[in-house]
Amino acid sequence: MFYGDNALRQLYKISLESSEMLAYFEAWSAAEYPHLIEIDDWHTKARVKAGIPIKIIIPDTKHAARFAKVDMPLKEVAIVPASQFQFKDLTLITDTHMLIYSLPDSMGVAIQSSHIAHNQKQQFLLAWQQAKQVGEYVNFGG
Repeated sequence: MFYGDNALRQLYKISLESSEMLAYFEAWSAAEYPHLIEIDDWHTKARVKAGIPIKIIIPDTKHAARFAKVDMPLKEVAIVPASQFQFKDLTLITDTHMLIYSLPDSMGVAIQSSHIAHNQKQQFLLAWQQAKQVGEYVNFGG
């Protein structure tokens, strides 16, 4: 478990150990959590440098949709209607970890288990197929 301002950075560091695609339910908005922009930018640069692709499911809020369309290498995004996106926390799945970050609590949990991660990634991929059908799909070489 990680607490406080550095919790998300710690989870992002763990995600960079991944040897395969990251699966990400991204629930935060830069308008609501501007202090996370720097950490997110750091993660994006480090992820791209490491050559790790990412698939992101994000709601179609004004700020989220604008972020989703920013051209970044190795990124695929499904922008879904906010009414169908009921996630309140960030969920990031690697090949060996399930990472969850509570935005209001500034608290993160890392579960290290390739079996749990595999199961969660399969659930994400089912959601991903549905998200691409009901929302807008953007691909920057993911």
